[in-house]
Amino acid sequence: MISGRQVVAQARLAIVPRVPLLSRLDDGLRAMRDPVYGKRMREEATALQRLKENLGGRFADLAPVPGAKSFIMYGFGRVDMALLERIVAAGFEHAGMIPVIVGPWHSYGAAAYRCLGLGRLNPLATQVSVAARLAADRAIAGIQQKSELHVFEYDGVPCGKIAMSSLMRSQRQGRFNLDDVATRHILADALARSIGAVEAARKLLRRHRPAALVLSDRGYTPFGEMSYLCMEGGIPVYTWNVAHRNGRIVMKRFGKHNSHLHHHSLSFESWRRISELNWCAAYQAASERELTDSYTSGEWYGEVGTQFHVSSVEKQALIERLKLDPNKKTVVLFPHIFWDGTFFWGEDLFDDYEEWYCEVLKVARDNTRLNWVIKIHPANIVKDVRDKHSAEHSEVTVMRQVLGETPGHIRLIEASSDISTLSLFSIMDYCLTVRGTIGIEAAYRGIPVLTAGTGRYDRLGFTVDFDDRKSYLARLRHLETVPSLTTTEWELAKKYAFGTFALRPTPLSSLQFSFRKDAVASLEASLTVANLTALRSAPDIAALGEWIHSGEDDFCNWALAEQVG
Repeated sequence: MISGRQVVAQARLAIVPRVPLLSRLDDGLRAMRDPVYGKRMREEATALQRLKENLGGRFADLAPVPGAKSFIMYGFGRVDMALLERIVAAGFEHAGMIPVIVGPWHSYGAAAYRCLGLGRLNPLATQVSVAARLAADRAIAGIQQKSELHVFEYDGVPCGKIAMSSLMRSQRQGRFNLDDVATRHILADALARSIGAVEAARKLLRRHRPAALVLSDRGYTPFGEMSYLCMEGGIPVYTWNVAHRNGRIVMKRFGKHNSHLHHHSLSFESWRRISELNWCAAYQAASERELTDSYTSGEWYGEVGTQFHVSSVEKQALIERLKLDPNKKTVVLFPHIFWDGTFFWGEDLFDDYEEWYCEVLKVARDNTRLNWVIKIHPANIVKDVRDKHSAEHSEVTVMRQVLGETPGHIRLIEASSDISTLSLFSIMDYCLTVRGTIGIEAAYRGIPVLTAGTGRYDRLGFTVDFDDRKSYLARLRHLETVPSLTTTEWELAKKYAFGTFALRPTPLSSLQFSFRKDAVASLEASLTVANLTALRSAPDIAALGEWIHSGEDDFCNWALAEQVG
């Protein structure tokens, strides 16, 4: 849910100390200089007033438990997100820890936290020292290829990878030209901010000596740097993310042993337990509810509006609409957004999402024995509005650059298309992705999935995986010869989908939230408990607290598995 503007804001070289008066003055001055920021602050002020009216003083902070350890929680600093963060924080409070909220980035966010009993606020200071600037300049000066920056480390932290991810997101670019002087300058700035974030994180760790770190995205500056320092120091890192449907979140515990994994992945132990289940009709029905009903209701990853304003299209009508050759098999290519979440998880066969996409397009151009359908990620639409971006999507631009005039056996489905992704499974014979969620969905439906990266659901017995790009591209050139899933592979795929979409999400009873079907997928959230005491003792919060105590990597609703089975 991070926008490009937020990435930039979170990496400001100097941040006014967030005492209330100075914070309000800083917000006011910035609002006068930046009309967009001013509009956002007016919206935040309205949201804060509404929050105060709804909560009153019923969630004022209680006296902390003497001797309790602290946990650091990076907050978004937004009023609309504060309620979700309050729920997550309550789980750790139930486990006996006291929250320290790092941020926020404006006075209204700070007031929202205090209103919710999250009064221990720490400013996010990412001031870049002279030493950090010099280290970044030296590193960039000595780098000739992007791969060298990708592996650059500072004090044991992969600052090169984090800096590139952050810059890609803020600049909305999938690649950088190292031959360009201006590009090298902005890369040096991004790397300096990352190095500065390492220094700031060390100060936070020395000051608070936390028992845990809690955050949402752990790949961008300053979150990524803190995450790596904690994992290296033996401090567990917990991530929380909105699940595939309303009212649920997904939580995962990270350490050095699993730092390469995606937050929606299943741990080795979770997968072992799930793969050993005796598959039955009840599990199938539960999976179908999650993988079909979420689409038809429009909830499917509503935080980025993936299925807003779309409709189902029957197979024959879709074949006719896309002008597919009915005598050929159909492969659907799902390009990742080049600049979003890059380098966070696992290892890729290609240098980045854009290079992978380009190389697959070249194969598609030459393999005329298949229908090729390219489905641009629908999340582009909401992200465009949030980032105030109106240019052509980079996936479309690159497609035109690689292919020129689109060959007759290749079809493009734009991000704005009214064709539901759910409809595509009826025509899909093969699915291509690096590690996208779509691969789990396709395999669940018995469709062969060819991956181009690790870290999520690869090498578990139901996908076609590769160790190098040469063998991957060679297989694509004869993709039509890849066999269907065996009965055993298909059952494993179904179990993985059941674990991912039915068991991993944490159902919340203390909070109701959903996303409006507007241009920015606005969040709507409301607490269902009377006060802070009731929140901290609520069943969903107790379940989170027990999971935190357990030391398990995944929060899984094992009771549901027993109940359904």
